[in-house]
Amino acid sequence: MVIQKGSENMKQFDRRNLTMVMDFYELTMSNGYFREQDRDTRVAFDVFYRKNPDGGGYSIFAGLEQIIEYIQDLHFDDEDIAYLREQKIFEEDFLEYLHSFKFEGDMYAFPGCLV
Repeated sequence: MVIQKGSENMKQFDRRNLTMVMDFYELTMSNGYFREQDRDTRVAFDVFYRKNPDGGGYSIFAGLEQIIEYIQDLHFDDEDIAYLREQKIFEEDFLEYLHSFKFEGDMYAFPGCLV
């Protein structure tokens, strides 16, 4: 989704950093890979829900563009790192890794399908 802001185009997520809108489990698992020196190991995390809402028999997938924008903009700013440091779970080298993290990988989707 592109929003007009003056004469420049602005993506939906340009207004805020949504990186921390994730399951904390993903961070602890990432830390585990990092601790085991598996930084370059390919891993997969899914964007999903557990069951169809309202007892429905199917769902329609929507929002692929927003998911791609989220992943492409994934970054941990100083405030995020400070919060994670306060949790006293992660060591400094992992926090430094997150602070400089840039997504490099493949994304697969099935847009336009009933699921």
